[in-house]
Amino acid sequence: MSRTARPTPPKRPTRLRRVLRGLLAGVGLTLGLAAPAPAEAKPLQIMLLGDELTASESGRRSYRYYLWRRLIDAGLDFDFIGTRHTNDGGTAYWPRHEGRRFDPDHEGHAGWRIDHVIQGRDDGRGGLADWLAAYTPDVAVVLLGHVDAKNDQPGEWAQREMRELIEMLRLDNDRLAVLLVCPPPALHEAAGPRLAELAEVYAQIAERENTAQSPVRLVDLHAVLDPHRHLAIDGTQPNDAGERLMAERIAAALLRLDERHLDPVRRTTAQAWGSVLVVPLGAGLGFFLLARAQLRREQATRDYQSPGVSADPAPRPLAGRARRVAAEPDGPAPLTFPGPR
Repeated sequence: MSRTARPTPPKRPTRLRRVLRGLLAGVGLTLGLAAPAPAEAKPLQIMLLGDELTASESGRRSYRYYLWRRLIDAGLDFDFIGTRHTNDGGTAYWPRHEGRRFDPDHEGHAGWRIDHVIQGRDDGRGGLADWLAAYTPDVAVVLLGHVDAKNDQPGEWAQREMRELIEMLRLDNDRLAVLLVCPPPALHEAAGPRLAELAEVYAQIAERENTAQSPVRLVDLHAVLDPHRHLAIDGTQPNDAGERLMAERIAAALLRLDERHLDPVRRTTAQAWGSVLVVPLGAGLGFFLLARAQLRREQATRDYQSPGVSADPAPRPLAGRARRVAAEPDGPAPLTFPGPR
């Protein structure tokens, strides 16, 4: 009897293939539904941290006012943040600019050294950790060390304390951009040499602490302000020309920051997309690789049972006693049983 190969039925999607298609469709639908909506506009949070050079005096506008005007002119969407809202001793006259009121928030604390900012003082203002509990800056403009120099603090102390301060700021925001500002020169006999030493120390800190994720940029006011032209009568505080120059230098450094640090809306949107895409895509890719391996095994099985191969394999040749019995002409002898004895 001749053997004919059984026809191979048409291929139909396997159960696994159907499951895979459904999963991929579900993942696509999930990604479409979970895609974040465009983030609302969020101003860049700028913290102005310092001593009396940041706080300024009651009758002065401070460099903060001129910096505010410069950033508005640059089209930057920003917000000054801080627990202080007046100059040291009272407010000043701050004219409107482009129809907007001046943003007076800051963290300028007159008479404070770097260690005071880190640890706080017994005056109810708290310290850096307390202030950061109320907000999170994107950019910190740090102008400290002026009081340390007047108190004849050595440069190695300032270096250790400033690095600790930057570390505290980064614990609050690991993507923070820091503008480390060297205080301007002074005609004060004790402060003059110490401020020159501080400028060298800050340059070393900026180089050592700078990273791509959290940049530290040096703004060297010590090298650009003339103590005879840009300081007030006391020989330490900047006059109006000095405050304008300070603001221009700080604004230039701030506006040169990478777009990642000047656009928190874009950064927030990118992080949201990452959280939506990474997990489901990773799971989908892993399932896809497993499913592809299973499909290949199924395909190999179908290829082995192709139409060119007989569905009923030829019988194996007989061997041993079965071969001898089959060769007998009359077939195998009937079985007999012994009778009773």
